[in-house]
Amino acid sequence: YAFIIEFSLVGGTVFYNTWNNVHLLTGEEEKEMLLNSEFQKPNLCGTLAKINWSNSTVGTLCGTFILFLTIINLIMFFSVDYEEDIVFEYIGKLLLCFINVLGIIAAIIGCFQIQKLTSKCQSFDNS
Repeated sequence: YAFIIEFSLVGGTVFYNTWNNVHLLTGEEEKEMLLNSEFQKPNLCGTLAKINWSNSTVGTLCGTFILFLTIINLIMFFSVDYEEDIVFEYIGKLLLCFINVLGIIAAIIGCFQIQKLTSKCQSFDNS
């Protein structure tokens, strides 16, 4: 039931934003489109060169740890007969709870890290 509500909210938001951005072009917008009508290929090497990879080690290690815990949880879920062994069911539920708590903590830390970023004026040169 909760997923239906979440899906409805996301769908409504997407529909509203799309509906607000559909309009007839003004004269200024048409002139701007004619001036910038050159076809540009994305420059993948230039884009990758601009990315700051200096702080990605911690995220990679934490993500690998979470992936490892999730794989262990899946193995426990599909390989253990829960009717006979209740201890593995309890351990699996605790592990899943721990993974969810770590995910929530990671999301909160990510939100704070995003808020600390400085705004930069970017040029749209696809590189």
